[in-house]
Amino acid sequence: MIKLAVLGTSAIAASLCAMACLQGHYVRQINPPGRQLPQTLSCTLPDGTVFQAVLHDTPADIQTALEGIDLVFICVPHHGIEAALSGIAKHLPSSALICGVPGFGGFGIQARTYLPGQVIFGLQRIPFVIRSFTPNGTLHIGGIRRQTFVGAMPAANARRLAQLITAALGIPAVPVSHYVNIELSQSNTFMNSVRLYALFCGLAAKDYPPAETEVFADWDSRSSDLFLDMDKELRSVCAKIPRDTSFVAPVLFQYEACDSAMLTDQIRSLTALHGRRIPRSGKGPLAEPDTGSTYVTDDIGIGLRNFRDIARLAGCGSPLADRIWDWAHSLKGSGSGAPFHAHAGPVADFQDIEALMRHLD
Repeated sequence: MIKLAVLGTSAIAASLCAMACLQGHYVRQINPPGRQLPQTLSCTLPDGTVFQAVLHDTPADIQTALEGIDLVFICVPHHGIEAALSGIAKHLPSSALICGVPGFGGFGIQARTYLPGQVIFGLQRIPFVIRSFTPNGTLHIGGIRRQTFVGAMPAANARRLAQLITAALGIPAVPVSHYVNIELSQSNTFMNSVRLYALFCGLAAKDYPPAETEVFADWDSRSSDLFLDMDKELRSVCAKIPRDTSFVAPVLFQYEACDSAMLTDQIRSLTALHGRRIPRSGKGPLAEPDTGSTYVTDDIGIGLRNFRDIARLAGCGSPLADRIWDWAHSLKGSGSGAPFHAHAGPVADFQDIEALMRHLD
């Protein structure tokens, strides 16, 4: 039995708690100050199976909550990674393993900075697709990934940590050669960024998509073309990185498509992701993208920023990423109170790409 702690309150965090309980492990979900989380989760699986996941009580203070824990899942939005890591740094048992779910968005870079003595790893994609989640503890998992990829620091730990993830969550896990393969995941950073850009950039408000437009069910050819263009930029960056990046799968390979048209069909067919509307700042058809949504704050404001910074360290351009970044800054509400992080990201601390890679080795 593995003793786990899950730091986070999102649907993703709840799915980790539920699935780890299903495997028979000891699970605590760490409460934010002043907030009480449900101790029992009612979870529905994709095949309709329903089970109750009973979590163990979590002590109020973080030090006690982490005592005796083997594995800590950090499951917070990108903008919360630094606070989460700094909050647990002084209280972690030296033997505890730290896993970012997801492991991109700067998680690995910041985890190595705040927790230099710990074994750290991260998942390249979120393992479970959430259909719905309510604060009272009702969770519906709409899809389970066929496999997930695991990157570790030090890299030599990846194989045993992939085996640990399989044991903890009940899903196949594949070790990758270097953590940079996790940090360069295309999952949310590229997919959500190009989707918003494709739907809104260069259009008058009267030409915005209908209010009921969905992210995936209504995916279109322009979004696919831009997704593939971003993939080309990523390929150029990977070619200049002085480590193995073979686990950063091309978009067409990842979605089992041969061209842009088939990619569109494949993404539209992801039924587990249906029901997710484009985040808008209002209800009408003229509503702009919601600058407070994680699509803007995390996927563009942090994920895309980090990619652009890595590209510069590698001596590459990122023209499409730059255009999406500039467009997002032009959205209404992006002034002094914008959700973008004005300060430099964690990649800016490194002089060159080799220095960053050594940090992630």
